[in-house]
Order: sequence, then structure tokens, then C-alpha cells
Amino acid sequence: MNIFTLTESKRTPEVVFNLESSELIFNGVSIPEDVQLFYSPLFSWIEVNKLDLIKNSNPLIVKFNFKYFNSVSLKFIVSLLKYLITIKGYEKLHIIWFYDKDDEDMLETAKDISSILNIPIEYSLR
Repeated sequence: MNIFTLTESKRTPEVVFNLESSELIFNGVSIPEDVQLFYSPLFSWIEVNKLDLIKNSNPLIVKFNFKYFNSVSLKFIVSLLKYLITIKGYEKLHIIWFYDKDDEDMLETAKDISSILNIPIEYSLR
């Protein structure tokens, strides 16, 4: 089984990318001191496994379950989604954005991302 993981900390989210189930999941907070340093192993792993992602006919499901993230992490999220769109295409990318009922900012951010990238996002209450 081909799985990539990053461990959650006080400043960084848990990240799990399971090629077999075609799921990429983010859980927690994303305020790393160096966003590039924290997320670069994920980008590298995706690049190494790019052909497997392309060959897999199943949609890639990306679940964002952030409690909070900073603006630099938001730039990472947009860059990541752009990159995944180039690999899988719009029709093979299913994004689920989790948010708390009281957190309108988190929901609005997801809607902005959807609008900017012209890609549908499923919004789901935690």
C-alpha cells in the first residue's frame, strides 16, 4: 500500500495521502513556521507518484478538515489544488471542505477557492 503521511503538531496538520483509496486528507491547524519546508515532502511524493495518480481512473478525493490556517497556508492550498487539477483534471477531482457551523470565514474561504479555480467544492458541516 502506498501511503504518504505527515504527523500533526500544534502548528501543522496531519496529512494522509492514500494512493490505493485515492484520498488526500488534511486534519488540524496549518500555521507552520515554514510552509514550504513542511509541505515540500508532500509535493515531492505527489511528483514521484504522478503516473500512478494519472493511471488511476477513480476520482481523487481531497478532504480539507482544517480548524484554522494562515494566509501562507491558503496560498499552499490553492497551489496544491492547481497542481492536482493539472494531474487529474477538473472532472476527476472531488474536494470536500469541512467547517464548523459558526465559522463563516472558513466557509467563505472555500467558496472563494472554488470561484478562483472554477472547481466545485462540497461543503460539509463537522
